[in-house]
Amino acid sequence: MSEEAEITHWLHQLQAGDSSAAQRLWDAYFRKMVVVARRMLSGTGRMAADEEDIAISAFKSFCQGLEDG
Repeated sequence: MSEEAEITHWLHQLQAGDSSAAQRLWDAYFRKMVVVARRMLSGTGRMAADEEDIAISAFKSFCQGLEDG
């Protein structure tokens, strides 16, 4: 299965309520999300954990939105 097909499969599983799919998405994307958040916060005088908090919040909102349809 291609990476794109695998991700699509995980998204469908998560939408169907399979929490193990959320873990796979987390493993695949959390670090990348932290890097993006770090870039966005660059020069803002943030605390060290802020970018991780933002990534966690964004991931939680994404999963909740997907589960809610």
